[in-house]
Amino acid sequence: MWLLLSRHVTKQEQEGAEVTDFLTLHIHRTKKRKQRVYYPDQDCVLNGTYTNNQHVLVRYDATGHKDKYLSIVLSQYKKANDLGYTLTAFCTQKIELCSPIKLPVCCTLNGAWQLRSKSSDGQRYSLDIGTCGGNPERGSFGANPQWSVKVPSDGIQIRVKCMAPKEVRI
Repeated sequence: MWLLLSRHVTKQEQEGAEVTDFLTLHIHRTKKRKQRVYYPDQDCVLNGTYTNNQHVLVRYDATGHKDKYLSIVLSQYKKANDLGYTLTAFCTQKIELCSPIKLPVCCTLNGAWQLRSKSSDGQRYSLDIGTCGGNPERGSFGANPQWSVKVPSDGIQIRVKCMAPKEVRI
């Protein structure tokens, strides 16, 4: 099987801008059809190399029944931009490409560390060390963003994703 990932060229790139987006493909074996991959090392059979080239071409030789279900993961290194792409598969046998099953429940919570104290000149703000994670024994620890997650005892798969802006602006 050959997989061709083609990154769509942006107008800025056509005008000579530097390409700073790095992509690759990873292939994981899964136990059933349309199964999601939650951990990067979960039965990974092909770890791609990140590149800023417009095309990524990967060959994978399926080895029988254990490769009946594969999950192809498109990965972006230090994501700075949303990218358009086309994925094309070439194979000597009939294959089916499809999206993984959608997660039944999705909940997004937003939070932020707050600016806590003024600097000595009274004009600029600085972050109070006690509100930037750190030691739970500090009195200001309670001002940190916090959430509680209740997981049913019958066992479910849960994925928690924490994201922060690339740059901190004060």
